[in-house]
Amino acid sequence: MTKRLLLSLIVLLTGLSALAAPPPNLPVIAPLASQEVNFGETVSFTVSATVPSGKQLYYEAANLPEGAALNPLTGLFVWKPTIYQLGTYRVTFAAWDRLSPQNMASKSVRIAVVFRKTFSERGWGLKAGPAATVIETDNVEDLYPNIRKLEVEGVERPLTQESFAVGPAPQLKTEFFSHYNIDQKTVAVVLNGVKQKNIVLSDIQSYGDAGNITSLVVKWQAPELKPGRHLLLLKAANELGVYSQTYELIVNQKKAP
Repeated sequence: MTKRLLLSLIVLLTGLSALAAPPPNLPVIAPLASQEVNFGETVSFTVSATVPSGKQLYYEAANLPEGAALNPLTGLFVWKPTIYQLGTYRVTFAAWDRLSPQNMASKSVRIAVVFRKTFSERGWGLKAGPAATVIETDNVEDLYPNIRKLEVEGVERPLTQESFAVGPAPQLKTEFFSHYNIDQKTVAVVLNGVKQKNIVLSDIQSYGDAGNITSLVVKWQAPELKPGRHLLLLKAANELGVYSQTYELIVNQKKAP
């Protein structure tokens, strides 16, 4: 290899290295780990960056969740998410030199806000250990009330069944369940568009200092129904959302003696 060819190769490699290397005064942000936090608890970490010049760096964030705060001087991020903020967030942090705004670097971090519920063996008799996780979700719809058991005229029915052949005055018993809460005032039985007043709530189960209701049983005796099809709506809600399920009651025409 001639000296001229060797010199050209060195110049080429040097130029490529210069293109691949970051600008000398560009901040370098330390790695940021993904975060997971239970709602109502606080997640905090510090965004840290350095710059070869040693100048003071300032921090800012894009897509900052509501209620979260970032200290522009120290890079300290603090957030206490609420139950309404379940989900996954991607926040982008930037570090930059105010005297040279073009010298800016950014890095994103994933923050998952979850609902995590644990029951103790002593308090619940689940034999699952002192701190067994029963549910963990970042989907708020998983915390809506729902129907866990349905009986029509004393017979347990599949939850997928949508219509029932019944007598003229059927009885209904259903159990509502929620991992989070059921608002008793929202529990309703609606027949043909009319809210029924003779429902009875029983077997109410609650947990926690707030007394959130996790399950309850609804009993209802229908009035005398005419032959034909009748629309039945069962409903329950909490502060997160409303659950409702519609069924059809079919009362057969009485046969003449």
